[in-house]
Order: sequence, then structure tokens, then C-alpha cells
Amino acid sequence: MSKRTISKGSRLRLRDKYDREFFVLITGLLVASPVGFFYKNFETLPPKVLAIYAVGILLIAFSVAFCLLILLYHKFLFFSKNNYKRLLLNYVVKHNLFQIWEY
Repeated sequence: MSKRTISKGSRLRLRDKYDREFFVLITGLLVASPVGFFYKNFETLPPKVLAIYAVGILLIAFSVAFCLLILLYHKFLFFSKNNYKRLLLNYVVKHNLFQIWEY
């Protein structure tokens, strides 16, 4: 006779509060990183034009990352579960319903 284990769920951690922002930051930087390979083409541009290009590239990269995050939240159960965890964590922190354990 085998034992059945019952899951008690997963712990809420304060770092889970910022998982969406961290995902968008990392994914946006990964999307924008291939532009670094073509930096030599931008070397001859004036600094103001280069700054405008850099801001445009980062804006497009972070927009793509945000759209990817929304798509993942709607299509995959893992991300929607994390969204519910984040909402619960925000409620618990906002209403001071947690106890910090000190050893």
C-alpha cells in the first residue's frame, strides 16, 4: 500500500510580489540584446539620433515582453496560478495579515 502525499500548496514569498515586473525586465532586455551586435552600424550616428534609436528599441522590446506576458497569463495555467498567488500576496501584505518568523 503506497502512501498518498497531499500537497499543502506553495508558500507566499515577498519576492513573488514583483514577478511580473522581473519577467518583463528580463524578457525585454533579452529581446533588445541582439541590437548590440549591430552597434558598429550606429557608431557613425550623432549622439541625439543614437539616443532616439536606443529609446525606440527599448520601447519596442519592452512592449513585446509585456504582450508576451499577457499571452502567457491567458494561455498557460502556471502563469495564471502565479497571478492568483500575487493577488493573494498583495491582499495579505496590504492588510498586515502575516507574521514574520524570526529565529
